[in-house]
Amino acid sequence: MTMNKLQDIIEVTQNLDVLFVEDDEETRKVIEHTLKIFFRNVYLAEDGEEGLHLFHLYSPKVVITDILMPRMGGLQMVKIIREIDPSVKVIIMTAYDESRYFMEAIEIGVDGFILKPIDSQRLIVALKKIADQIKEEGRAQHYYNQLQQYKEALEEGTIFGILGPHGEILDGNEQFCNLLGIKKEQLGKEDQNIQLYIHEEYRLQFMEIMKQIRILKKSWKGVLKIEGKNGNTYYLRTTLKPVEEEGELKVFSISFDITEIMKPRRLLIDFLRTKSRPVVALIEIENRENLFNYFLEEMINKLGEKLTKFIQSKIPEGRVFNLDNLQFAVAVSLDEIPYSQRELVERFKKLQQQIEQVSFPVGEVEYRLNTLFSVAGGKRGFDNARIGLSRLRQEKRKFIIATGLIEEEQKKAQRTLKILEILKEAIEHNQVLCFYQPIVDNRSGKIVRYEVLVRIRHRGEILSPFMFLEVARNTSYYAKITPIVLQEGFKLLQCNSDVKININLSAVDLEQEVIRKQLFQILEKHQEFLPRITFELVEDEEIKDQKLFLKHLNQLKELGIQLAIDDFGSGYSNFKRLLEYRPDYLKIDGSLIKNITTDPLSRSMVKSIVNFAQDVGIKTVAEFVENREIFEMVRELGIDYSQGYYFQRPEPLHCKDLKEMEEYVFSISNGEIESGTTGGSEGTN
Repeated sequence: MTMNKLQDIIEVTQNLDVLFVEDDEETRKVIEHTLKIFFRNVYLAEDGEEGLHLFHLYSPKVVITDILMPRMGGLQMVKIIREIDPSVKVIIMTAYDESRYFMEAIEIGVDGFILKPIDSQRLIVALKKIADQIKEEGRAQHYYNQLQQYKEALEEGTIFGILGPHGEILDGNEQFCNLLGIKKEQLGKEDQNIQLYIHEEYRLQFMEIMKQIRILKKSWKGVLKIEGKNGNTYYLRTTLKPVEEEGELKVFSISFDITEIMKPRRLLIDFLRTKSRPVVALIEIENRENLFNYFLEEMINKLGEKLTKFIQSKIPEGRVFNLDNLQFAVAVSLDEIPYSQRELVERFKKLQQQIEQVSFPVGEVEYRLNTLFSVAGGKRGFDNARIGLSRLRQEKRKFIIATGLIEEEQKKAQRTLKILEILKEAIEHNQVLCFYQPIVDNRSGKIVRYEVLVRIRHRGEILSPFMFLEVARNTSYYAKITPIVLQEGFKLLQCNSDVKININLSAVDLEQEVIRKQLFQILEKHQEFLPRITFELVEDEEIKDQKLFLKHLNQLKELGIQLAIDDFGSGYSNFKRLLEYRPDYLKIDGSLIKNITTDPLSRSMVKSIVNFAQDVGIKTVAEFVENREIFEMVRELGIDYSQGYYFQRPEPLHCKDLKEMEEYVFSISNGEIESGTTGGSEGTN
């Protein structure tokens, strides 16, 4: 056999391992020397059992074995190996008198035979046969893989092209060429370097995508914005798939044209980016959720189409976009209209009136629509207008000029980050404090309990809750504040068995599982204090799950804790919830109390609340008692307890201060001394 042919065999086998199984030691040594010329690693075994063990350890791709051996024969071993890995190449060594084993070997599917006595020449001939098989299988696998890649590419899209590694067009189907306005015969020629023309706005991004494909050899999927030679712009939903062909990287581009069905939102943003002085009005149907609930999607879509045409007819110089879900946009370039921006705003206001004065058919129903209009100018007009819509919903307004709202939100975000830094620092350095404000029995003039109010000390200043608590509720820091307030309150309860405390409790405390579990764990560890604790329900936001909230309130009551409704008479509080919560106390909102001596309406409302509470056996507390005159009026109306600056501002309180505080407040209540803290109002937790 020539040296070239030997080299051909080695090229195939040099990266493979071989297992040689032979019970004759001398034969093993002779053949091992030859096998090491061809294979990366050679593993030797004296019988089938040892051979099988080595196969499990090293997974060689070629097995050469004798038939008859002690413990386990070669054919039995090969059967087991083939069950593990059918691709293993097997050569059987056999003598003439072992022909009875040929049929069994053929049934197993061995790849070659070597007649004994074995020598190097016979072995090399058998190895050449194996090498040729492996080479053919590799070539077939390569073609199969390539066909699979072509198949996958063609199945993923309808517009097919082949790109070079830097975006040059090498080939493409008819649809691809027609879209780009090029001729197929131009492609693939060395003197023709036709580039896929990506829109300038996305060109750098595309080159980065191609770079990543070259480096990582991974597919990319997304939307490409390209331009044909005719100047038209197309949006293509595209898959770029790298394929190796004879060592050369090509990129299969599989796309389908989505220009006609491109989301209006993207088209709107493109419009705003390409104009020097754009203005956009975002229009939203107010309470659109009701329409979604009452009408089929088909009817909603028809309503959207009618509104789009109506808006376009009223602002013909603008471009109208139906953004789906009954949201619309009107985009106008100030450079392309014969009137000013102020006049344009007036036209938008008139458009709002026109929409709301017309009845639109929805199915068989004539429907009058209410709208929200958010108008903003500039390149960031869309983002500003979106924030404007959100603000309209929050503030229950209908029209807003939203230009510049992003900057406002950024400043707000910066303030929020600053507050979060302060919160983090306060928690880490034990600067979360508790102040206490007495609640006074209006009959006896004595302190009956203290409200625990959270504060933060920051660089020598005391920060009230309104500066940080709302921000904290949306972070993990809030869960760390609640235990601090409870633990500080327990310290005061340990001072005296007669002391009672009030602690504020919001919907967040009970609705967020982490905070709720933490709250109940702390309470269960201090059960001896629970009958002396009242939780004040702060209803500063809508409760998401009323049934679940009530369940947790009842669990608190079962622990012996009393409940109070804070700020009753304002915000979310109402008599229905009063009946649901069954509180022990009502804290009448301070905005009513502070005007009680000057405003007959406030006085009448307070009187109604007190009468109701007395009828159902609920005690009442007046907040914001700022002076003697208010205190006297509160007592006259039959309110049970008072709290406010007239008695004492919130301040730190220690065991040694309790007696002095009680005597001081008692003297003020009975008019023996004048209050030193009139004016203002008490803090809230």
